[in-house]
Amino acid sequence: MEEIVIAEEIVRYYRRFDENHQWLTWNSACWTIVKPVDHRPDLWEIATTLSRSGDDYEIVRLDVREGGLTLGKLVLFVEILDDGYFLLDPYDMYGSEDTVVRVLSERARVWSLSWVSPLMRLTHMEDREILVQSPNLHAYTRMYGTMPHLLDDELDFVWHLCEQDGTVPGVAEMMAVMELATGVRMNDDFVAGTGTALIIDDPIR
Repeated sequence: MEEIVIAEEIVRYYRRFDENHQWLTWNSACWTIVKPVDHRPDLWEIATTLSRSGDDYEIVRLDVREGGLTLGKLVLFVEILDDGYFLLDPYDMYGSEDTVVRVLSERARVWSLSWVSPLMRLTHMEDREILVQSPNLHAYTRMYGTMPHLLDDELDFVWHLCEQDGTVPGVAEMMAVMELATGVRMNDDFVAGTGTALIIDDPIR
């Protein structure tokens, strides 16, 4: 019972998040959570991984909402966690590409959610292997991958809650699935302020 209450609170949180940050949830974006198996990379290691040459990047502080637009460059925002990190590509110019997710999944577990509202895509990889993927996520979507039922508990809970509410699962509900699966939250403060940004001039593709 306690787990259900916690899960319902998580869904409610992201519905409020959706209302407060429609510039993000109503456009195209990508949120990727990375949990390394052993070594947690620092900012420079993450940037090096995403750069073809390994050194053509900058690490700066930028406004999360406007920073990438004003520069006209590929910008990924990074939040370092105790057991990994997450990346936010506020306009999904790069973050959801399979090559990117696959490289990040080397010796790591990766969950990546991208959307161009109302279409959503969920990918879960480990060691370059697609465990779960849905190219066009909505209720009762068929999941692909080597372990297609791995996220069934999280997805079924959200589908059931939406059926009770008479609503259709959207970006908010899928962000809740990400937190239910990983324990990682996208905080209001993170998207409303300035953040650590990687500017990658020669991205891997």
